[in-house]
Order: sequence, then C-alpha cells, then structure tokens
Amino acid sequence: MRLMALFWLLSAAAFASVPYSADLEQRARSGDPAAQIDLAIAYEKGNGVPKNEQKAIEWFQKARASGFPDQEIREMNRQRVAMATSEIEKAVRQYQQKNDGRLPTSLAALSSSGILPEPPRDPWAREFAYTVAPDGKSFALFSVGPDGTPNTPDDIASLGGTGTPGLDVETAAG
Repeated sequence: MRLMALFWLLSAAAFASVPYSADLEQRARSGDPAAQIDLAIAYEKGNGVPKNEQKAIEWFQKARASGFPDQEIREMNRQRVAMATSEIEKAVRQYQQKNDGRLPTSLAALSSSGILPEPPRDPWAREFAYTVAPDGKSFALFSVGPDGTPNTPDDIASLGGTGTPGLDVETAAG
C-alpha cells in the first residue's frame, strides 16, 4: 500500500501541470524544493511560461540541491524518459506506415521527414541515442543518463519494435 502511494505521488509530481506564476517562482527562489520541481516542470512543458529545457534542468538541479529526494528525482527522470520515448516511438510507427514498413535510420531522418520536427531530449538536455537492429525490424532508444556515459548503471533504455536485446548503446550514443 505504501509503495502504491509513493508511485501515485511520483506520477502526480512528474505529470503535474502547475502553471508558472510569480508566486511559484518566488517560492522556488526562496529554496522550496517542491516549488522548484513545479517550476522546472512548468518550464519543461511551457505551462504559463515559454518552454525552456535549460531552465527546467537548472530548476531540477536546484531542487535536488535543496534536498528533494534523489530517489524521487530518479523516478521522475525515468517517467520523463518514458514520455519522450513514447512520443518518438509513435513517430517511428508513423514513419514506418509512410515508408513501406522501413524504420528510419536515425532520429535525424525522422526529423527531416517532418513527422517529428524536433525530437524530445532526455532530462539532461541530450539527444536520445537511437539504433536499429541488424534485421531492420526493431529499434532501441537510450538515454545515457545523468553521467552522459553509455553502459553505466544510470542508463535508461527503451526498446521499441520487438524489443531486440543486445543493441549496442555505445554505438547508438556515438
């Protein structure tokens, strides 16, 4: 029961739609970690303020420095990656429908097709790594996590297609 309550709390925080306000920013600037998270999400989503990934990252970092629990931030980042990869996966499926079932060779190819003009970035403002399986029938999306180094414990992988194991995140991350 406690785990379910924590999951609900994290889900609500990650998907909260608290709009920007001068009061929210004032509370965030005064060091309130919950307000810093809300402000970060407002900047990330462009809710009441122009969308600004860099400011969102800065406020997430300030929340962590102010004592917002690392475990909750990690879970929020996983959820943010899941939302972004879901958006990319939908665009890949649209690309396949328009291209006789072929997968895009890269996220740049997906962008240039006009289906996904600007692929979302991971919570650390990096492009997702994308790789296609040798058989060309499945793909994988990776975030190399906060350390920016592939094949480390903080990597977050989202397999697409048939979920082919063994796709090389280091190659995909460039």
